Amino acid sequence: MGSDANRQKWFNGSIANVSIYSTALSPQEVSAHHAAYTPVGCPADAAFSADVLSGNAPLTVNFTDLSDRHPTAWLWDFGDGATSTEQNSTHTYTDAGTYTVALTATNCFGSDTETKAGYITVTAAATGHDTLLNTENGKPGYLEEGGYLEFRVTGADSYISIKNERFDLSIGDTVRLEIGEEGNGHIDIIDQMISEFNYNDVTLYINGDERENGNMKSIYIRSHDSLISTLTLIVPSKEKWTDFRVDGTPIIDRTDDDQEITLSNLMPGTDGVMNLDNPSNTIWFTGSITDYTLN
Repeated sequence: MGSDANRQKWFNGSIANVSIYSTALSPQEVSAHHAAYTPVGCPADAAFSADVLSGNAPLTVNFTDLSDRHPTAWLWDFGDGATSTEQNSTHTYTDAGTYTVALTATNCFGSDTETKAGYITVTAAATGHDTLLNTENGKPGYLEEGGYLEFRVTGADSYISIKNERFDLSIGDTVRLEIGEEGNGHIDIIDQMISEFNYNDVTLYINGDERENGNMKSIYIRSHDSLISTLTLIVPSKEKWTDFRVDGTPIIDRTDDDQEITLSNLMPGTDGVMNLDNPSNTIWFTGSITDYTLN
């Protein structure tokens, strides 16, 4: 072992893999050689991803194996009692709930398991009710802290600017916009395009990872699907002119009213439009809701 100028007579140890080449390898060839070799005694290193993290039931998710060290066998546990031994697997969740997913990858030296707790969220397909709410100046409302709008990006060139950073989004990214303490602002959704979500305290999540928190400066989502909303609009009691209609039926018919109004799970209506304008002094909302309460 060694060069002609520094010969070594003895080698005490073991060699797991030996290759002889007639010419010296390039750095790229050396890297490729090591990438194709699994070190002795090293079990597989399990890793995976999914193309969808949330949506309404039934929700179909494509899982991709990202394991290292050349596994030869895989076992998926989808968290709902179903399993699979395919390397890359597709699974459909039929019931609402939050599911923990695990992948066990195995090579000739052993196994490794990656577990992602609460990785997939499936919601029941809610029945929306087309809704109009309009109040006169002096009767404001706010979005409840912790409510969010979540969707999967399906259109190219989509982006979000929050605080002083722009996030360019890829097709397939799952985005969650969560409302903080300041729940007054503006949302505009027309068909599949989201053009406004202007609130001063928004937390941005991309594919489950928190990326930024602060003032939402601009948003452009060319198109989206798998929309989930837990946005809740609360209008405190104040005797002012109010127009509130659900599925065309007057609930408060353009008259002074002092009831507190709560609208749950704000979404686009059957026409594909959601417009919420709730600055600090009045409200305009058109879209759909799953429920409401008057107190």
